[in-house]
Amino acid sequence: MTAWLQIVSRELLMLAVLAALGSGPAALLSNRFDSWARWTTAPILGLALGAGLFTTLEWSFSGTQVQWVVPLSCVLSLSLAIVLTIRSRRTAAHLPDDDQHPARLLTSLAQIALVCIAVAMPATIALGTSHSSGPVAFQVYDADAYVAETDALQVESVRAAEQSVVPPTNLVVRFFDNYAQGVQELDYAPLSAAINPLVGLHSTDTQSEFLIAIIVAGALGMYGAIRRTLRRSSWVSVLGAVLFAGSFFMQLFFDGSEAALAGLALLVPFLVVAYSELSAHSPMGLVAVALLLEGLYALYPTLLVPLGMALLLALCLLLIEHLKKNGMAGFPAALSFSARLAGVVALAVLINVVVIKRDVAYWRSLLHGGFVSDGLPQMHLTATTIPGWVLQTRGLYSFAFTQQSVLSDFVPALLVPIALALCAIPALRRYRVAWLVLIMVPMACAIGGYQAVHNACGYCEDRSLLSVTPVVVYLVAVGIGVLAVNARLLFRWLAVGAAGVLALTAALSAERSYQEFLTGAYFLPNSVRSVLAAYPGGSATVLLEGFGEGSGAPAEEAFVYEMAYEQTRGHVSIAADLDDRAGLAYLGIAPLKPPIFLPEYSYVLTRVPGIASGRSVLARAPGVALERRRYPLDISLDGGAATTLRPGQDPSGQAWVIGRLRFVVAGERGTPSYIRAIFALPSTSTVVPPRKGVAFSKSGTTLRACFATKPAGAARAANLSVPPSRVVAMSASHMRCR
Repeated sequence: MTAWLQIVSRELLMLAVLAALGSGPAALLSNRFDSWARWTTAPILGLALGAGLFTTLEWSFSGTQVQWVVPLSCVLSLSLAIVLTIRSRRTAAHLPDDDQHPARLLTSLAQIALVCIAVAMPATIALGTSHSSGPVAFQVYDADAYVAETDALQVESVRAAEQSVVPPTNLVVRFFDNYAQGVQELDYAPLSAAINPLVGLHSTDTQSEFLIAIIVAGALGMYGAIRRTLRRSSWVSVLGAVLFAGSFFMQLFFDGSEAALAGLALLVPFLVVAYSELSAHSPMGLVAVALLLEGLYALYPTLLVPLGMALLLALCLLLIEHLKKNGMAGFPAALSFSARLAGVVALAVLINVVVIKRDVAYWRSLLHGGFVSDGLPQMHLTATTIPGWVLQTRGLYSFAFTQQSVLSDFVPALLVPIALALCAIPALRRYRVAWLVLIMVPMACAIGGYQAVHNACGYCEDRSLLSVTPVVVYLVAVGIGVLAVNARLLFRWLAVGAAGVLALTAALSAERSYQEFLTGAYFLPNSVRSVLAAYPGGSATVLLEGFGEGSGAPAEEAFVYEMAYEQTRGHVSIAADLDDRAGLAYLGIAPLKPPIFLPEYSYVLTRVPGIASGRSVLARAPGVALERRRYPLDISLDGGAATTLRPGQDPSGQAWVIGRLRFVVAGERGTPSYIRAIFALPSTSTVVPPRKGVAFSKSGTTLRACFATKPAGAARAANLSVPPSRVVAMSASHMRCR
């Protein structure tokens, strides 16, 4: 129960901070937004404000140094909201009794509560049932980078990282220094880096929970955008918002796509708020528009490419319409609209000058094929798979990696989404804002097609098409809402049927994807955190052993290293010279020497406690242990072995030989040392080929090996080839092999 409370409390913490930060900007919105639409947009505005404010502050200061700004800015924003609300006492023009009528008040509260619970529940349950508080990774391991980014920002500024010339003493800071000297976005990591030290937490404690809060904020923003468009309280708004818990968003969560989710959360609210406020002639509302625009290019600048193209096209169409309808008399109005839009863009740039320079280089890199890697999953999206993916009637990974069938795949992947997309037509006929939103679809498809053809990058195509999903969800939901209030009974029943089909197919797809992620994703287990809690503190160094040997190594090794970095305050050692299972794909490799490998470590956090190594055990949990080093020479396993996906799947913590084993001996420079290892063979008939320099002895299924290492520095690696078997024991000493 305590673990569940921790997960939920951290989600609520982030959501409360976002809502408080955004309350002031939300109060600036015009009375075209009723009070519920305004306040459900507040968390999204808070995300945009937090990203801009703390990125600017952390250009010069670390997150720990500016943590006090979090409560201060929340209080100031709430105070502004209270003052503006009391002064104006505005109520929604379309729902004059919604705030006062008890039934309508309870309905709106129930709708918002349902959105929050339904959207947060799948990921929250996945964490709780997996005995984890995150982070999580499935096919893409971006969470490695986001955790390291946030941890590093707690101790150094962006400017210090960009200008760093001194080699860092750990992989976390080294990663962020290289990252900061590149062109990628900083997303909302600066905000997280200020919140974490304020509450005594670190990024491995909060990355998943904060990301769940971002998804909930996006769902509330979608609810407010649909409600504002329909100008009424409607359960269709709930349907559109709850789709933020669909398979599309679930995939992004389990792949750790922090920046993408944050950017997508802002997209539709920005378009709706921009349309409303740019035509409302309200200077205060334009500030909210500028904040959302700044948030978009700070959080996920990839979205700005199709968005900028869409806005330019919409502006051109507007100018043509004004001139065609009013002749030259319409030119001043069109010019005034253009001036307001230009003012919004300029204000957005001024709010977050730190990021715009990076974004320009980022967009240039995208144009020339930047961020294309052979290691990225190739999705092979086609015209028959994209509709089901973006409307969430089928999950992306089911399209990409499983066999298709007509009934279970073709119908929900193509026919149902196309039929549901027709429901967007009433929205386009009734609301002009729907056309602004719709323009995003061909723009995103054009960018995705360019990436697929020019860069041959299916993963890049996937990322370019991300913006289509929230756009289509909004259009379909608004269209269903229009049908639901039609005077003809047939259209109302059509709305009910469309809503039911969309809810059912999306739920089935989400359930299928959820089970796939639940069983196949790597969750950093709380057991590793509890074992590491036995670390006695001080300046003693902890060595990581065996965390790069599981099938989830690209997530596990990085996550555990980052957590050990946090818990030991940087006193962590790792043999990073070999990366046989891509466990260090993000953090990078390093020579077997200080400062990354510290041979005088005192403790070992091991993933293979089932191998007898002569150390004493301080704390143990299924599949993992914290051990104390007992001898001047210590040996650790560095590669060539296999472990389970998660430690709890093998409580004894065994390691199986799958390739050439690599050991690292640490301690006592310049003296020869000898490695002794014991293996359990699969059968007595297993043949053990002789190896030069290795003394083998076999008794039944037990194989013993002894060989010398080079008398080099305080750390030396040695390789050994043996048949597939289980590693039973290993030791190092100065005693020669017999």
